[in-house]
Formats: sequence, C-alpha cells, structure tokens
Amino acid sequence: MIRGNVSGIRKIHLAELESLVGKRSAAFCDPEILSVVCRVSAAYRREIMLNLSRGGEVLDVTVGSFECVSGGRKSDRDGRLSGVRNLHTHPLGIAELSETDESCLRETRADALAIAAIDESGNVTGCVTAYLAPDGIEKRYTTDFCDPELTQKVLLTDGLWKRARAASRRSDAPKERAILVGVGASDSDMRELAELARTAGAEIVGTATQSKAQSAATLIGSGKVEELDRLIQLKRADLVIFDNELGGGQAVRLENALGVKVLDRSNLILDIFAARAKSREGKLQVELAQLKYNLPRLLGGGSALDKQRGGIGMRGPGEKKLETDRRRIRDEIAKLERELAKLTKERNLRREKREKGALPQVALVGYTNAGKSTLMRALSKSDVYVADQLFATLDPVTRRVGEGEDAFLLTDTVGFVSKLPHEFVDAFASTLEEARLADLLLVVLDLADPEREEKRRVVEETLARIGADRNPRLVVYNKADLVVDPYFGREPDSVTVSAATGERIDVLLAEIRSRVKGGRRNG
Repeated sequence: MIRGNVSGIRKIHLAELESLVGKRSAAFCDPEILSVVCRVSAAYRREIMLNLSRGGEVLDVTVGSFECVSGGRKSDRDGRLSGVRNLHTHPLGIAELSETDESCLRETRADALAIAAIDESGNVTGCVTAYLAPDGIEKRYTTDFCDPELTQKVLLTDGLWKRARAASRRSDAPKERAILVGVGASDSDMRELAELARTAGAEIVGTATQSKAQSAATLIGSGKVEELDRLIQLKRADLVIFDNELGGGQAVRLENALGVKVLDRSNLILDIFAARAKSREGKLQVELAQLKYNLPRLLGGGSALDKQRGGIGMRGPGEKKLETDRRRIRDEIAKLERELAKLTKERNLRREKREKGALPQVALVGYTNAGKSTLMRALSKSDVYVADQLFATLDPVTRRVGEGEDAFLLTDTVGFVSKLPHEFVDAFASTLEEARLADLLLVVLDLADPEREEKRRVVEETLARIGADRNPRLVVYNKADLVVDPYFGREPDSVTVSAATGERIDVLLAEIRSRVKGGRRNG
C-alpha cells in the first residue's frame, strides 16, 4: 500500500512504486530503485519519499504534493539515530534542504535525509544528503547515491551519537571498575596509568604486575592470567588496562580468557583524546590517530595474523573480506589526511598573517597537567579553559600578550606523555607545528612532581621527534605554591613561578620579553 496523496496516479505507476517495497539497495540508493521514483515523481510533479532501513531495504513509499512530503519514521531509540534513512525527490527543484526538511530530520532523527533534484524528464540533476550530528546538521553534496562514503557516514554519525550519549551519562552512570596490569613497568609508569584511567572515568580496584613478558600470545604467562581472572572475580572488575601496548591478537585472547574488556595504554589515551577534542581539527586528528593505530590490529591484524590465518582454508572470500576492510580503513585515513591538510593550510595562512605583524611567537610545551593552561591564563589574562586533569588542552590556543614593542604571541599546546605511539604524533603534526616554529619555547615543569626530571626527559624526546629540539627555550618551574622551598637547587637558566597564585609572573614576563626582543628569529 502506498501512503500519501495517490489521487490521479495511474494504477500501473502505483504498482511500480509498490514493487519497490521490500527491495534491498546495496548502495545508499540503487539506480534502479531511484529511476522508478524519479520517473513517477516527474510525471506527476509530486515529491515521492522512500524510507530505507540501515540494511538498505525499502520499508515504505509515500507520495506527496509538489511542495513537500510530510512524515518519516520517528526514532524510538533512546538518544540514537532511527536506523532509517529518508530519501525524497524535488521535482523541478534544486538539491538543497528546506526548513521543513531540516525540521523533519531533527524530529525523526533519521540516519540521513537525502534529496534528489530532478528535471521534468525525471533525470537527476543533483543530490544532497544531510546527517544529524550532536553539534548540528552536516550536508554532503554529490552527483549520485552510489558513493560508498554516504553509507559509511551513517555509521560514523551514529557513532558520534553513541559517544555523546555515553558522555552525558558518564557522571551519573557507575564507573567501570578497572584492574591495572604492568609488565616490566616502573612504579611511576603504574601511577601514571592509574591517573590516565581515572581521567577516562574508571575506578581503580586492583593492580597486577609482572617483571617481564612470558608469552607472545597473551604477553603475561598462563599462571598470571589465572591470577588475574581470580582478581577480576574478587574485585567484580569489568575492565583490564595494560600499561604495555598490546597486539590485536593478544587483546582478543586476553578478553576471551578473562571475560572482560581489555585495553592498553594507547587505547586509553585515545579514549581521553576523543572525549577532550572540541574543534573540527581536533576531532579529525583523534579519528586519524585511532584509524592508524587500529589498522594493523584489524582482526588481530598485522603480518603475524596473515601467517596464522593464511594458507589452506583461508583463501577466497574470507581473505578478500579482510583486505576489503583494510582497504576501507586506508581509504578513510587518506580522506582524513586530505581534510587535515586543508585545515593545516588554513592554519598556516592564519600563522602567516600573524607573522606579518612581526610579533615573536612563544609556545608553552610540557608534560600533560604541568599547568600550561593555567600559566597561559596568568600571562595573557584570557579565559583559557583550565582543569586539573590530563589532556585538558588538545587544540592549540594563541593569545596576544602585551602591547607595543613588548607584545608577543603566546600559544598553549597539547601536553606530552610517555610511551606516546608515533601514530599520535603524526596525527597531531599540524598542532605541534606551533611549537616547532616558535621563537621561544617555555618548557613548563611541575615543581611539586617528584618525577619531574623523568617527565622532562619525555618532553625533550618529544620535542626532538617534532623537530623542535634546537629552538631557544626557557625552563619554567610551575606550582611553587605547593613546595616548601621552591627556589632551592633551581638551575640558573630558569624561572620559578606559581601560575595559580600569580607569584613571579611579572619576572617571567620580563624574562620572555628580554629573550624575544627584536622580533622574530631567522630560519
């Protein structure tokens, strides 16, 4: 049965439309299905709407007036998209959303709302798809509905809603109970892992350590696996976090043996990054890092898996599916890199405009949670976001400090952390570029941290990785208010301050100005 205004439509055309119900579309909308809809729509100058399931099945057909088709299936999924995509025609129209279309998308929470603009002969002249993301409606223009990216975008958008829903409930929901595991890890490594886990929202209920790796299959030996299993039962844990980086096969085997979710340090940092990213560039950088990190781990991936699963019994479609999945991820990586390249170009243009003003560039660098953002606020007297948590800043923030000849530009950058995989550094290359091109680096150290020298070593290594190890620098010991004698034993080429109280901020400002006086450095 066809819904809507069917008066005046010939039975043969109604039968054609009815025949579409139940058909399955491999693409966003197959050409054969679209051809019928557009031909009938043009013949009667009425909009025709299809509702398709996420699997591509045509659920129903509705005929409307020339102006619009009302309706669409509403979502009954709490905080999620409906699982149904809506496609309709615009007779003699253009491929653009009307206010009614946008209102319909918000009300029904459709996977996507798509429009096919057609001419009087029923030929498609343009297509647009709209997706309802947590931060607004995103549109994509195309020439046809066979582009595989259109259906991939549905899954990505639904994933955004899942994460947004999880974030909104995080404060109310019970925290995941986590056990931390370290193989050959130092006490400081385990303390930092615990801090990372708490930042991600976990409750630490136990720890387990082992001096060295015992098994290529699970990293830890079979006895330690049994011990860890008993600890999970005793502590009612639902999450195990390793300080070590796990291969895809290791993580899968551990999850099968322990019956709970297993993450490694890199997974944990990625999760924190995903929660902290606010700007479009930051979100793209996180997504790129996730894909690059997960690609070799696909289905326990990497060359080791190929050898294990190759040969007799693994030829043909199964192998093709694995390679297809990998190719799709590589394609998505390439696409994200192109988008980031555009944003990097825009960032470079903004930087060039700043440089034309001949103002010196000063960048804050340091270990995460060393107090860089608090120092940024104290120096620039701006409303930069400050929080006592790891990775509070992901997106670089630049502010002008001072006026006239004493003015300079100050940039806050993402904090560093030990054991940071190269995929993270590669993904955040454009962000870290601010540090590499700075005339002066302020290396911020937490004076109250007993492990500050080890963290300083990590900062120096990271600066070398991004090519900023030869930049002029000034060491800034922060959080002097938390130390009994903050000036004892401090190196001469440094400044000790308290960004929180403002103590000696004037001294730091004077030191910065003396070092960048005369404008930008050459090279």
